Formats: sequence, C-alpha cells, structure tokens
Amino acid sequence: MGNIEWKPKKSSSLPLHLQIYNYIKRKILNGEWSIGMKLPSQRNLAKQFDVNRSTIIMALEELSADGLIESKVGSGTTVINNTWGVLASSPPPNWIDYVRSGIHKPNNNSVQKINEAETNPHIIRLGTGELSPELLSCNQLTKLLQMDMRSNLSLGYEGP
Repeated sequence: MGNIEWKPKKSSSLPLHLQIYNYIKRKILNGEWSIGMKLPSQRNLAKQFDVNRSTIIMALEELSADGLIESKVGSGTTVINNTWGVLASSPPPNWIDYVRSGIHKPNNNSVQKINEAETNPHIIRLGTGELSPELLSCNQLTKLLQMDMRSNLSLGYEGP
C-alpha cells in the first residue's frame, strides 16, 4: 500500500473520522485492501489524511467494531474481514429510487397493462405458450380421448 492520494474534505458536513471510516471500508469491501494486509501506523495515516491522530483512532475503532480490522499492540492493524456478512449489515439499495432517477420509466405500468390484457378473452396470450381455443377442435379431441387407452397414445413429440 503506497501513498494515499485521497484526503477527507474538511468543509464537508460529514465528520472527518466518518469520511475516513467510509474510505477505508470501501477499500476493504471493494477488495483493494485484502485480508491480512497491514495498514500504516496511526501516525502515518494521520499524516497522509492530514488530520489529527485522534481522528484516525476514532475511524479505526469504528472499523474494528464492524469487524473489518484488528489492532494488536506491537503488530499493528490488519484487515481481517471483507465478507458478505459485512455487506449484508448495510441496508439494501432502494432500486425504485434508482429507476425513478433514470431516463426510463419504471415498468410497473407496463406490467399492470399486461396483467389487465390477460383477462381479456379476445387476446391471445403468447407469453403462456397456450394455443388459442379456436385452434383446438374440441370434437376431435373428445373422440381422441375416448379411444381405447390400451393402445400406445402419444400426445408429445415422437422419437427420432
């Protein structure tokens, strides 16, 4: 891990330690900082982020509480977790908001129109794969089903 180019924004409404926490968490969850990787010392992190060491300590304590890193006296701080359990602890994205903010309309209206059309007896429902009732000869089908069933009757595909 080389020099960190990113710096927290001091003018942001989000506290510095939370900005650093989010930055490090994103690096771990994206796999850029893998399990077993040793983080720089608190002093070095404070220097690279241009913040007070107590700010770094607060961010690292949050990451430790989330189970992402572990600090041992004399050994430093290492990444210990980047699993799905951590991802599952964060709330799922609100896909409806994402769709609404895009250029395409949500498909809810289209799905509702299709569902309404399926109840119309004059529309052939191609999505179900069913034949139109007019294509079935009910009389011939009735005669066929009344045949002696001891003979080999196949209603499926024939063998090759």
